[in-house]
Amino acid sequence: MGEYWQDLGLVFPTSRGTLLDPANLRRALRTVTEQAGLGRWHPHELRHSAASLLSAAGVPLEEVADVLGHTSTRVTSATYRHRTTPTVDAAAGPMEALFSAGAKARPARTVPVKGRVSDP
Repeated sequence: MGEYWQDLGLVFPTSRGTLLDPANLRRALRTVTEQAGLGRWHPHELRHSAASLLSAAGVPLEEVADVLGHTSTRVTSATYRHRTTPTVDAAAGPMEALFSAGAKARPARTVPVKGRVSDP
């Protein structure tokens, strides 16, 4: 760790073991996300991503709220949880079942997320 290391027991310390400066963290995250082609991210967007990914993975909303430090699921559900797949996906199965009976003579068509219709 080196002679300048200060073991303060921090989870995310600087290279010397001290507290991270919030401005430096924001700048570093912005640089990394821009280099990755994601645009300019703020650290708070990581909370949104975590909540969305945990929710999509089937983690109960109560547990997601607990991870984020919320006392109830209300804020977690309304503010932080975002769908990782479009709502159209939820309707695809029922719509396919409704229309497949009359379309057995021709191949099914799909509607990609981008909204363009294509034939298989």
